[in-house]
Amino acid sequence: MRYYSSTAVEMALTGSVNEIVTTLVVDTVLGLPTQAPFTLAVDIGLSTEEIVTVTSVSGMNLTVTRGVDGTAAVAHTIGAVTRHMVTARDLREPQEHLAATANVHGIGATASVVGTDTAQALTNKTVNFANNTILGVPQASVTNLVDDLAALVQADIDASAAIEALPPFAEYVTMATCAADGSFSGTFPAGLFTVIPVLQCTVQSNTQFVFASAAATSETAFSGFCAYFSGTPKVFRLTAGFIISIHAVQMTATTASN
Repeated sequence: MRYYSSTAVEMALTGSVNEIVTTLVVDTVLGLPTQAPFTLAVDIGLSTEEIVTVTSVSGMNLTVTRGVDGTAAVAHTIGAVTRHMVTARDLREPQEHLAATANVHGIGATASVVGTDTAQALTNKTVNFANNTILGVPQASVTNLVDDLAALVQADIDASAAIEALPPFAEYVTMATCAADGSFSGTFPAGLFTVIPVLQCTVQSNTQFVFASAAATSETAFSGFCAYFSGTPKVFRLTAGFIISIHAVQMTATTASN
């Protein structure tokens, strides 16, 4: 910005100057603005009229920028009339400011004023949703949200496809008899199970001291052992003759989650 005064008196150069020097010496500084920069006009109304910007004042010495506001730096003679006054730029700049959308009010050369109803793309802004309400935002206008939702939808599709790819529920019940060493084994119908099933064993006996354990060794076969708690002292001994009920189940995703 520039500074102004309504009490500056007319001045005169105390020496001639060429078009190069950047210091003008005047006969008075009475009433000039107390801060720089401000404007002076030299040789007012003559063909040698020149507008300068005063950047500093030291006594009667004025440091200036020559030939501003559309004028040219030219030589001036001693006694050239000099005044502090309003020039075209003082009227032009406010009009430019009214029309400008960027580099105004100190917001920076690349920043723009935000309008209430103009179409603008905003960047580097933080919106506090605790103090602001966003209304009428189409989902398609929120690019990242659309991308995130698309990713979530695709994840659901992938998860559903994975669940559908799991084998269907299947079960089979069979019997096996323990051999002399307590072992037993058997088979499942071919093609019933597409993965190794989970087994549950039940000993067909009234005694509470007989136990059996089995596992499927493939989609079509299983094996296990039966033990009886007996003897002195009592220990688990492999035993024969007991009939084992084998319940085999191939779980689906829904059955497994329940």
